Amino acid sequence: MGIWEVHVQLATDLEKMPIEDASIEWPEKLSPYITVARIEVDAQDAWASGNVEKIDDGCRLVLGMDSRLIARWAG
Repeated sequence: MGIWEVHVQLATDLEKMPIEDASIEWPEKLSPYITVARIEVDAQDAWASGNVEKIDDGCRLVLGMDSRLIARWAG
């Protein structure tokens, strides 16, 4: 499972935290990060053998490669 949290900082002092200049780091003392969202995604079986075969077949079609070359390259 993949889990990500999305955090934001609120501008509490526009002189020390200009919103038009992304090169200036906002001090956490003035504005601590606030968690606004949590994203949870179940694990996916992306590399199941059937999926790998579909990907390999797609590469062969796109690249116009002989399947023996891909098999040799993959080990």
